[in-house]
Amino acid sequence: MASLAILPPAPAPVQPGFASAFVQGLSGTGIAICQIAALDAWVAAAREGETFLYAKGCGLPKWSKVPARVRTLGDAGFVTLRQVHQAEFDTDFLVRRTALPWVADVGPVPCSAGAFDRMASDRQRDAEAAMLLGLLGTAASLDAPCPSNAWLAGRIGCCPDRVKRLFDVLINAGSIRRRHSEWEPGRIVTIVATGRETGTDGGGAIRG
Repeated sequence: MASLAILPPAPAPVQPGFASAFVQGLSGTGIAICQIAALDAWVAAAREGETFLYAKGCGLPKWSKVPARVRTLGDAGFVTLRQVHQAEFDTDFLVRRTALPWVADVGPVPCSAGAFDRMASDRQRDAEAAMLLGLLGTAASLDAPCPSNAWLAGRIGCCPDRVKRLFDVLINAGSIRRRHSEWEPGRIVTIVATGRETGTDGGGAIRG
């Protein structure tokens, strides 16, 4: 198994896997992470000792498949893993190329090395949206208040900001309707398939 070492910043230049402006915009508040294809393309072309910044921010998201790919490359001996803490909520996630020659059948995918990815694959996104719809449907069927983004994120296994995007996915798909409420969490959600609602108004939980 590859070991994850927390080491001082590498003296060699670091190649980012995504646009620097995007990283700066999320630093300390979220996570920027490259695509798997960009990671594979870099490993295939990099020389021994070169370093690649594949993610940056407050942590690695559970919805991304990139961390698992990094561990696979580390276990195979192509890279070593590093973390460099820049601030309390700002960490650089790096890999450094080893001398082991790249083997084509590991499965590199050609891609621009500057590509970046804020979302999981369509399949992962749809699976998470389905989980959100199920949780909202359960709350509506029980005449319960609409859960908060933080609670929903804990059940789905993602961050609260991603829950906001998943709500948009369901709205655009016509699965739910959402209207504003003055009471936390600030919304009343209608499940289109059943017509039932989950939310809170001045009299308590919405019923029906």
